Amino acid sequence: MIRQVAAWIARNHWRFSPMNLYEKFERHRFDSRHGVDTQIDVHLADLNIDSPNKLHGNRYHATPPVSFRRVLKKLKVNLADYTFIDFGSGKGRTLLMASDFPFKRIIGVEFGEQLHRHAVANIQRYKARHDTHIQSLNVDATQFPLPDGPLILYFFNPFDEIVLRQVLANIRQAAAASKRKIFILYLYLQNEEVFKESGAFSLVFRWHRFDAFECRLA
Repeated sequence: MIRQVAAWIARNHWRFSPMNLYEKFERHRFDSRHGVDTQIDVHLADLNIDSPNKLHGNRYHATPPVSFRRVLKKLKVNLADYTFIDFGSGKGRTLLMASDFPFKRIIGVEFGEQLHRHAVANIQRYKARHDTHIQSLNVDATQFPLPDGPLILYFFNPFDEIVLRQVLANIRQAAAASKRKIFILYLYLQNEEVFKESGAFSLVFRWHRFDAFECRLA
């Protein structure tokens, strides 16, 4: 019994770390502070989504605020030069948090119409620190054309490897057509082999549950 308890503590000690407790506090008070609705998880099975890729999507789960702010700073780039794009943006929390940074433009890509409508309402309510254009687009991630210029692409494990492989192929094609900086921030990466097999993405850093990649073509 003592060994079992010790093993559980070893596996779960991070849950009681000061940072994780602070993260939980910030995550739950985000909506009340800003008068928005982003916290509650949504399963795609409960939504009407007219796309065959619904079978490959994962539930909407709100990004933790503290970790998000820190991982952006760890990129060490001039964010004002970049467009920020969230694939699987759901109710738009990440878009709102991104607007506290001086991005050139902020775009959410969400194929669930109900989640997209939530995001639009939240964007209208949120008081951003910067006068950055924010928009949520109701479009399948595989059909979204990447805009020109340097990009920071964000993923919170929104879909399985089938869709991820298609999206990464689109990113690689866009990078080949127009040479620019493209970074990917991925929270809870489950399919690292998809990045490796592409040969176009180099790991920049790993921090907590985030993996950061840069698209680099020979």
